[in-house]
Amino acid sequence: MTGEKVVHCLITELAVFQFTEAGMELIELQNGVTLDEVKSKTEADFTISPSIEIKA
Repeated sequence: MTGEKVVHCLITELAVFQFTEAGMELIELQNGVTLDEVKSKTEADFTISPSIEIKA
C-alpha cells in the first residue's frame, strides 16, 4: 500500500491509468486489449483520455 495521493500511475495487464484531481483516467490500452474488455473487468470508475487511440 501507499500513502494517500502518492501514486500517480497504475499499470495493469489491461491498461495504463493516471490519477488526476478528477479521478482515474485511462491513458493507454495494452496490446490486444479492447476498451470494452477494460470496462467490463475494471470495477473502478474512470474517464478516457482524449489523447488515447482506440482501435476498432
